[in-house]
Amino acid sequence: MVEPDRAPRASGGTDETELCLSSDAPIPSL
Repeated sequence: MVEPDRAPRASGGTDETELCLSSDAPIPSL
């Protein structure tokens, strides 16, 4: 949700997708 590239990925996937992205930038999705 920080970068526009992550928005479609997060909505297209599940929490696991956000966790993978959290490796670059910790997103408070949990």
